[in-house]
Amino acid sequence: MLHPCAENSLVSLLRPLYLAPRCRGPYVPVAPGRARVYSTRTSEQLAGGDPSQIQGLKSIAVLGGGITGLASAYYLTRELPHSRVVLFEASEGLGGWIKSKTVDVGNGSVVFEQGPRTLRTALPNGPVTISLICQLGLEDKIIMTPKDSVAYRNRYIYYPNHLVRLPMPPTSIWELIKTLATEPLFRGVPMGVIREVLRPKSQWKIDESIGSFFSRRFGPELVDNILSAVCHGIYAGDVWKLSAKSLFPFAWHGEEKYGGVLMARYRMWALEAEAEERDGSRGVILQKADGEMMRGLRSDMERLGQKPLMDFWLKPEVYSLKGGLETLTKALEDELRGNENVRIETGVAVGQMEPDTATGCIRLTSRCSKIPLGSYNHVISTLPAQMLHSLTPPTMLSTLALTPSVTVMVVNLFYSTPNLSVQGFGYLLPSSIPYDQNPERCLGVVFDSHAAPGLDTALGTKITIMLGGHWWDGWPSYPNNDDGIAMAKNLLARHLGIKGEPVASHVTLQRDCIPQYTVGHHMRMQKALWELGGDAWRGLSVAGAAFNGVGVNDCVRGARDVVKALGKGRPVTGLEGYASDETEWVRTVFRGQKESGGPVGKS
Repeated sequence: MLHPCAENSLVSLLRPLYLAPRCRGPYVPVAPGRARVYSTRTSEQLAGGDPSQIQGLKSIAVLGGGITGLASAYYLTRELPHSRVVLFEASEGLGGWIKSKTVDVGNGSVVFEQGPRTLRTALPNGPVTISLICQLGLEDKIIMTPKDSVAYRNRYIYYPNHLVRLPMPPTSIWELIKTLATEPLFRGVPMGVIREVLRPKSQWKIDESIGSFFSRRFGPELVDNILSAVCHGIYAGDVWKLSAKSLFPFAWHGEEKYGGVLMARYRMWALEAEAEERDGSRGVILQKADGEMMRGLRSDMERLGQKPLMDFWLKPEVYSLKGGLETLTKALEDELRGNENVRIETGVAVGQMEPDTATGCIRLTSRCSKIPLGSYNHVISTLPAQMLHSLTPPTMLSTLALTPSVTVMVVNLFYSTPNLSVQGFGYLLPSSIPYDQNPERCLGVVFDSHAAPGLDTALGTKITIMLGGHWWDGWPSYPNNDDGIAMAKNLLARHLGIKGEPVASHVTLQRDCIPQYTVGHHMRMQKALWELGGDAWRGLSVAGAAFNGVGVNDCVRGARDVVKALGKGRPVTGLEGYASDETEWVRTVFRGQKESGGPVGKS
């Protein structure tokens, strides 16, 4: 799974253009006849939850034992401690795509991450995961990556036949000018940025691809050479298919409200500077639902004695965990297995889900044996969207079948010789790279020895290569493990001159691991929202990578949002952020004065 890049790789290049790869919006009234009350209401509204709704949640099923399912079950034990929770996982193990394998290499050991490897503390969702980690008592397992490290300073794109360091602090103005003027990677980009402020906004549009939107605003060079690489690192996806509205909401809505992306960013900077000068406070501009969530999280963290953790909120950090990120999922599993109100059923695949309108419960049936798995007052599905659709009657939740996913092969290699790789986090490959430079269809390479230091006891060079993604769409079969290692070695020899044999290797084929928010995703989720809001599915909520962001932080946040709403007696779909096409932005203050939030504007 490409989540090592989904959390950290080169996103900072375009960080000013969007606030979060999420699609959360303000609360809007429900359609006539809909009984659903949304959890995105203000905290004052949520405070008046219906106690009878809470008492009615005697049994809750969680579908899926990945990070979202485990986090959902954990939060349920905190918010609804008297409810009976049953977690169903089709495979024999828990943790989903998060897998960490410790390998003995003779002079020590190395940790091969087969999925995500590092996380960010950045707003709005990073603090949710940090808080969860500390609730589990894992503070001493956190390994922060220093901001003066080479992984912070050096991030690359490979184009057309060499590594190009992206201009990042502390790059001097002269070095920046030289890089922009001499590197083919940036050809046409500076002029495209200048012209962006002069380009008219689109008169009418519902959604368009990231490629189409940014090509229209900045020119095709930015898309082909840079944005396509960033989308490979985050989503393993095709920049010409992914939705600009869903994945770059700030840029999308900024054009609508202010006429352009740069003008929107300037207006936000100006508002922030004005507020800081006026009252001396420090804050950030977030979508309204994110601001409300952060205020609730602040209260929770103060109650749990986690106030010092809030220092991370305005100074984003990158971190990993001792033993790998599987340390987090294992801790969640241990916590759940030690709770008498939780039952974990591994090796049990749910094959059918059917609402019982008479009781309001949802009946579950196993896939293979067709054995009834029980009726539940509420079900939280963390399954992929297409899989969830397959559990329901064909005419129900049909839009969920339209969310595709991509397959990624993760190849871990360890060489006994230190410092074989370039010093830095790693590099991504754009769609415009010549074929002879990337016949392996590589998405990106992570220099693990620098990107996640402190995990290994052995000296050497650890590298991870990600292959496939959207480039493998439609393939009838995928390379085997030996082919994957051979392709990775060929790529490293061509790009970095590494020709020796690794002393340890591991290959993982992550099938359908990253959902693709393609053009029209927002509208499809709106339709799913109204379907889930009907009486038939009032006991079903969704969370996970298919809905509100593909990163680990997004998944943990989604689990918390759903359970928090249930704990307040408010039925919730998990798709409330799609209820409106408008987005309201608020300035949320965390430091310098009493925490508060104020409106900035709608788009």
